[in-house]
Amino acid sequence: MRTRTKHLLDEEPEESTFRQTLAAFDEPQTLDPPPDLVARTSRRLPSDSPRVLMQRARMHRLVRILLALIILAIATFGAWAILVEAPMPAALAIQLILKPLLGTLGTLGVPLLLVGLAAALGSGLLLSRHTRTTNEVQVST
Repeated sequence: MRTRTKHLLDEEPEESTFRQTLAAFDEPQTLDPPPDLVARTSRRLPSDSPRVLMQRARMHRLVRILLALIILAIATFGAWAILVEAPMPAALAIQLILKPLLGTLGTLGVPLLLVGLAAALGSGLLLSRHTRTTNEVQVST
């Protein structure tokens, strides 16, 4: 190896002393990297630019949020339809799905309802934590 002043450096004695010191303390021996390390690493890298990857991630996040809002709207509409007994065909379909579920919850009692609420809250917290960590990831160009 050469320094800035173009003088040749001999690192072999220091390297052998370092390895002997490691061996004296029963430390594991250092291994040479595999010969195709750079090729393997470059194959694993995404082929798209970071901007395109961030746009895709943003689009996936927006689609997930939109789907969650649609499901929430359907559930809210169904609950409203059950409470006021709306005569609309869509409300009837949602009622036919939700009434047996509510009847089952009423039959099994409050403990099952609490478990369901805890599961819903836990999954919501996990989802918000996941979206928060994916939002904090920064890609350097």
